[in-house]
Amino acid sequence: MAMHLFFQRNRERIIEIKEDPNFFLLDEEKQAGRVISIEGGDIMMISPKHLLVGCSERTSPNAVNAIVNNIFSRPDIGIELISVIKIPRERAQMHIDTIFTMVDKNVWVMHGKFSNLLAKNDPSIQKAYLDRLMYEDQKQGIEETEIIQFYSKKFGDKAFSPLENYMLETDDDYNGFAYEKSIGLEHLVRQISMHDFNCAPGDIKIIYSGDNKFPDDDREQWTDSCNVVALKEGVVIGYDRNLETVKAFEKAGFRAVGSGTLLEEFKNGSNSPEKVEKTLILLPSGELSRARGGSHCMSMPILREAVK
Repeated sequence: MAMHLFFQRNRERIIEIKEDPNFFLLDEEKQAGRVISIEGGDIMMISPKHLLVGCSERTSPNAVNAIVNNIFSRPDIGIELISVIKIPRERAQMHIDTIFTMVDKNVWVMHGKFSNLLAKNDPSIQKAYLDRLMYEDQKQGIEETEIIQFYSKKFGDKAFSPLENYMLETDDDYNGFAYEKSIGLEHLVRQISMHDFNCAPGDIKIIYSGDNKFPDDDREQWTDSCNVVALKEGVVIGYDRNLETVKAFEKAGFRAVGSGTLLEEFKNGSNSPEKVEKTLILLPSGELSRARGGSHCMSMPILREAVK
């Protein structure tokens, strides 16, 4: 397969994930176990040394194995930690970016159903959690979400084996490693803010889909309320139809503004891209969300400035 001209000058940064050359000679059952399928919505380069990879409806376990093996065979890339997030194979959450994305170093947006920290202290959160349990069709959730972490330095020059051989199950596996053991998705993202970006625990904010009110949380997750992309720290693109999620952003101190209004502000000089901070930019989404795509999975920043 020919390499796109855009990447010709950066060949050393390209990692090729190949399928078994005999893949199509296998019977159907064996093919099912070896398929390599990767989609951008399951890839988050969350910090220079930390990669998040989703194992989902669209990204296969075999692809995850290949990603882990290939990246850790290239120490020059500099990735030291890969967190694999296995989510239910459901169209409602076909990528990890449909259930959470990063807004700022200390701010995330997430579907509350996948938070292991919900229903602890806040009565309103407890009510949403109980309302969801009463809805018989909602079978999937945190109990079907698994986080497996791979730390490159732990293995040195050893060869890498399939994913299941490196499940880190005991506290001893984490000796000398800065992360606490991740016990769920919200715990993981809080740890990322703390350890990758040096945020104080009390400064970390989670904005929930649909303001964590059932059934708005599920309804707006379906229309990609959590699938936002950061243009810079604290400035993200989302969809205008997710009204309760927009309110949740506003409660967290963000300005919600339509893309047309913001462009008009740039045009008349009352605002500029450099001045925009803590903003949710809203795109019209009547058709885009019907096709199950959000700002994060429809974009792939190639080169970004380092966070301050």
